[in-house]
Amino acid sequence: MKKVMLLFFLFLFLFSINVSASGRYRESGSFITPQILIYQGSSFLGVNYETGFSGRLNIGGDFVFGLGAGAYLMISPELIYHFDLNVRKVDLFAGIGPVLSVGYHGGANFSFKPFIGTRLLIGRKTMLYFKIFSLIGDNSSLGASFGISFRI
Repeated sequence: MKKVMLLFFLFLFLFSINVSASGRYRESGSFITPQILIYQGSSFLGVNYETGFSGRLNIGGDFVFGLGAGAYLMISPELIYHFDLNVRKVDLFAGIGPVLSVGYHGGANFSFKPFIGTRLLIGRKTMLYFKIFSLIGDNSSLGASFGISFRI
């Protein structure tokens, strides 16, 4: 699974360099991202929201839910820093945030989520989104999410 995620990330990075659309990351604005999250061998659906806070520092968060035996709801506010790569169409970011996971059948977990990700501009207000994260808590593990971001 880790090899697949690494190859996917590499493909997105190379794709972003070769796409001929113009544009750069702008420090203002808000983004909404429907996403698929892969964590502990299961897939989850969710949404990420992010808005400008101060310069290259943004705030936002994930709202994710899963179905099946490991069904739960995850709420994760985030503090995000956007790096200045001076590369067209690429937005590299990293951040951290607390995570509250609540199982549908009872039980809750609290953890922290450091992450790194990228947005790759494919249209004037549309970007591919990819994020690798780790949940650090009782059940530490790596995961990834991907989706399409829309500037709103």
